[in-house]
Amino acid sequence: MKQSAYDAETLKGLSDLCFQVLRADPNPGRMAVPFLHFLSAHPNNLLRYQALLDGKSPAKGKIRNMAGRMRLAAKSWLAGSHLWQGDPLPRRADILFVSHFLRPEQAVTGEDLYFGSLPQDLAQVGISSAVALIDHSDTSWHRLRENWSSNGIPRVLLHQISGNKVEQKSRHLMNETAAALRAEARIEADAKKNLFLQHAAADAGSAASRAALRIGYQVGELVRRLQPKLIVTTFEGHGWERLAFRSARDANPEIICAGYHHAVLFPLQHALSRRLGNSFDPDLILTAGTVTRDYFSNLPDLAGIPLKILGSARAADPLNQVEKPSHANHCLLLPEGLLSESLLFSRLAVRLAMLRPELTFSIRLHPLLSPEKIVASDGSLANLPHNLDWSKGSLEQDLEKSRWTVYRGSSAVIAAVQAGLRPIYYSQEDSDLSIDPLRTMEGWRETASTPESVCECLDRDSSLSPADRLGSWRSAQRFCSSYFAALDPTVISSLVSADPGLRVGNSEAE
Repeated sequence: MKQSAYDAETLKGLSDLCFQVLRADPNPGRMAVPFLHFLSAHPNNLLRYQALLDGKSPAKGKIRNMAGRMRLAAKSWLAGSHLWQGDPLPRRADILFVSHFLRPEQAVTGEDLYFGSLPQDLAQVGISSAVALIDHSDTSWHRLRENWSSNGIPRVLLHQISGNKVEQKSRHLMNETAAALRAEARIEADAKKNLFLQHAAADAGSAASRAALRIGYQVGELVRRLQPKLIVTTFEGHGWERLAFRSARDANPEIICAGYHHAVLFPLQHALSRRLGNSFDPDLILTAGTVTRDYFSNLPDLAGIPLKILGSARAADPLNQVEKPSHANHCLLLPEGLLSESLLFSRLAVRLAMLRPELTFSIRLHPLLSPEKIVASDGSLANLPHNLDWSKGSLEQDLEKSRWTVYRGSSAVIAAVQAGLRPIYYSQEDSDLSIDPLRTMEGWRETASTPESVCECLDRDSSLSPADRLGSWRSAQRFCSSYFAALDPTVISSLVSADPGLRVGNSEAE
């Protein structure tokens, strides 16, 4: 679905409806419904609302959710009572980090794609941590545990299914939530809001709603066990994040709840900008750099919630800073971790390779995807042109050999610009809904909407002198350096000893 199918005003109205319905009855069941959290105008997020915006009933969703509920019920009978697996946990920990497990390799390396070495850095100054990983992989714990490495910090993998007792309780709560939303729909005279409530009620029965509720419960139990002074979760606007804050406070009223926004910004990022009260808000928001810090500081609804720049594991290493843009003849394509976007880029790459046989191209897939998954969805991609390949090296290796990068919403483009690559945004939507992470950057960036226009960008850049390219790149490099700052452990260590007055997230919604 292209974003241009719906204008910004329509999507703003949709996000306002989400907020109104959440505020009307801010309870954990309603907070768990993903449909009620309008994340952004990114195409992947808009898919959830496509049937609603097209004026269709949620009938198909109800059937899909029913099948999902049956699968969950069957699995819960076989699931044990444990809520997580992994390293033995200490009796107490100063900090609980809530991060994400995306690929089996993380089990071996202990790598954290979001917080990097932050827990290890804090351990060196005597601050203890534990890490809870939300499991996005399809690999069983039986296979992962053989090579599980803590990397010096206790890590646990949250179960994707709980025992029958916990799942029954969740099922009962979500059934009540769905019934309440249907009851509101029956008395709603406005046709658009009526249909919206029907869709929200249907989504209350989804596996995603139950997963959000489960994560909130698991986080609460970890806080009850470890009694940390601080919990830090990734913060993108999801319902599970709000439930994690509420559950953490229920388990330890003195805890400080921090939400860490680590990603790039997309248009209409409304779920992040809403203050919901009733213990569902973070006490403070941590950002990756000044660009995102300034964005949050201009949101009226978040006034009073402190902002601190934590930095990012994605920040460029100052020791490896390049001095001038690359003049190679290689183009790197950077799709996001979405099958639809990766298929789009893979087909684009084939066309580019055919149009410019004198150049070489690579497709760097997100860790969530693999060439095998792409080929399984499109068999024509099994045999690539001679000048195109799937990247098998590190991001640093890919950047070192490239002159250009083609991207859409991937945050890796920030590192690409810092490494001297010319970025070419592949536009598939109206400009006011652009998902380009560099849309506020002046100069250096190119935009194209067809394979032919991408080639025109490559040709245009090839014709420039080294001096002209260098001058344009310098300002772009400074912009990207402000997007992802270096991680600063002292920001976290200061919170562990913070004054209790910092805790603002417990305020009731007005």
